[in-house]
Amino acid sequence: MRSVLLLVAVPALYFGAAEVGMRWPVNGDVDPLEGSIDVYFCSSGPHVSVWVPSHWSGADGAMERWADILPADFDIRQGGYLAIGWGDRAFYTQVPTWSDLTLPVALKGALLPTESVMRVTSWWGGPKKEDWAHLVGLNEQGYRSLCKYIRASIELGPDGRMQPIEFEGNREAPDDRCFQARGSYHMFRTCNSWSNGALKAAGMKAAAWAPLARGVVHQLPKNSGQRTSQ
Repeated sequence: MRSVLLLVAVPALYFGAAEVGMRWPVNGDVDPLEGSIDVYFCSSGPHVSVWVPSHWSGADGAMERWADILPADFDIRQGGYLAIGWGDRAFYTQVPTWSDLTLPVALKGALLPTESVMRVTSWWGGPKKEDWAHLVGLNEQGYRSLCKYIRASIELGPDGRMQPIEFEGNREAPDDRCFQARGSYHMFRTCNSWSNGALKAAGMKAAAWAPLARGVVHQLPKNSGQRTSQ
């Protein structure tokens, strides 16, 4: 009986805490479109990725160039965007589609600390007007803080560039790759809590804790990736 109660209580406590955490805002008084640098948080359903400009120059001439750390042959579109996500390495590299997700991979990712990976996808521009796209406007300080947060999760090689990892997932664009990352994935630090941390780092409204995608989305503006809601 105790075992049964434990099996019921642990998930109940976890998901209950997730519900509370997503409704407890951080930086709740910030205007989500206060800045001129467009960054998108896009939900695929189970996962929220961060879309950042592939190249940006500040008023003082300082630049954020992802080409400086990506492999030289990575296809970065001028004026385009990079969709970036952090998460469990086995899931990203061994699960081509949701139908290929196996119980061992799911349980290991949920219950044990596992190796992490960074996935980067190159796009011509920002996402189309869709409900799954959420636009936030960052000022220069917020954007630099966001980039610093993302870079802190990347494991660079001796050449100062990101290290590719082979993966079996469906490639969503001509250049869609996985790279070595820092930090362990576990039930308290998931792909979505990482994305929620990106919001916090940028100084934007975020959930206190959001291990699930719906927790991140709950605090995001519902603007379909547009400056004005249509």
